[in-house]
Amino acid sequence: MPTTTMLDQATAMIENAWGQPIKALEVLGVRRPSEDPLLRCAMHTRTALAITDNAVTVHQDRLHALSRHGYVPDFYELDRITDTAVSLRVATQRVVRTSRRSGAWWKLVRPPHPR
Repeated sequence: MPTTTMLDQATAMIENAWGQPIKALEVLGVRRPSEDPLLRCAMHTRTALAITDNAVTVHQDRLHALSRHGYVPDFYELDRITDTAVSLRVATQRVVRTSRRSGAWWKLVRPPHPR
């Protein structure tokens, strides 16, 4: 069962806050950035999450390939496994940092809570 990534969560929050699909918002954010600077900021944060999410996926796939069941790595591949694990950790930390930074704009965007 696939898990929801921070990119998916950010996309859902942006679509919910602006009430439009992400494809339409991407066009608005690029064509008219001065009309809605908050949208521009949200789309910039989402783009950063997309880049780091892609990096995490690549490093996870590489690490899974190097450490799959029944596979005995050669001596020279041990460095590749270590480097990939470190790169995965760094990419994951970038996703966390980006999502923490995006919390500030989300507080501005979030619709009021009904009472």
